[in-house]
Amino acid sequence: ANFKAADAYQFAFFDAISGRSEHPKALELGCGEGRAAGQLAAKYPSWSVYCFNLKGYKQRSRGRPIGGAVSFDSDIEITKMLHHYNVQLPKTAKIPKVFLGDASKSPWPFDDDTFELMLSQATLSKIKEVDVVVKEAARTLATGGIALFGFGGATCNRQLWARRIEDRTLFCGDVVVAGSKVRIYLVHQTPFDLKAEDNVTNWRSSPDVDTYDGGMSTMLIINKPTAINTFMFKCPQKMKTSSTFDILKHCPRHTPSWDRGMETMSRFFKTIEAMQ
Repeated sequence: ANFKAADAYQFAFFDAISGRSEHPKALELGCGEGRAAGQLAAKYPSWSVYCFNLKGYKQRSRGRPIGGAVSFDSDIEITKMLHHYNVQLPKTAKIPKVFLGDASKSPWPFDDDTFELMLSQATLSKIKEVDVVVKEAARTLATGGIALFGFGGATCNRQLWARRIEDRTLFCGDVVVAGSKVRIYLVHQTPFDLKAEDNVTNWRSSPDVDTYDGGMSTMLIINKPTAINTFMFKCPQKMKTSSTFDILKHCPRHTPSWDRGMETMSRFFKTIEAMQ
């Protein structure tokens, strides 16, 4: 399976986390029709994949054989989607289990310390109560677990995407929520952030850099420390203080979901800074 809905940056963490638990679990917040969740189940059959869809979100016709809801509310609809996109699950894989609810309210319908990994494409841009999402992610993530929530995409000029990733970091810090210490990281990403540094350096000096359209995505990462109190990533030692709205000026074209998400995150981090 090869879905555009699947974010390579998010999927890369499955390889890093796989093997930590005998029965690992993953949650996709706002899985829609379940394409990314289906790919996860196909690629990682040992994982139990769960979908948490937003109750009451808009309906839209998708055409046959899919019944027509952006927020599928049953495992049967996920099964139809898998057949529609010709996704073959291994015999040992499980159909992603669907939960329908309101992610802006606590508690989510999951136990504490449940998920090794959470992901989302752009659902967080539809939720104003980011503090609830962070709180519930901290509560339901297992020890050492990580959540990666996307906000959609933007087309940004070279003044932004040519910077190193630490200079595109809007926030990185440790926060105690729901009785748990978590590290929160908000960063603007480029497709080449996962490449080795030597490859990135070569790319910057190649003719391809002149044709790159500036496509970027923004990711909120929430990491729960391991049993020995370590995190999967480090905060940049030298962070440039920059508000989300300062960054917006470098992104002349962006999706409505990205715009909403940046406004929401700006308010959220101002609240955090006021508490510290």
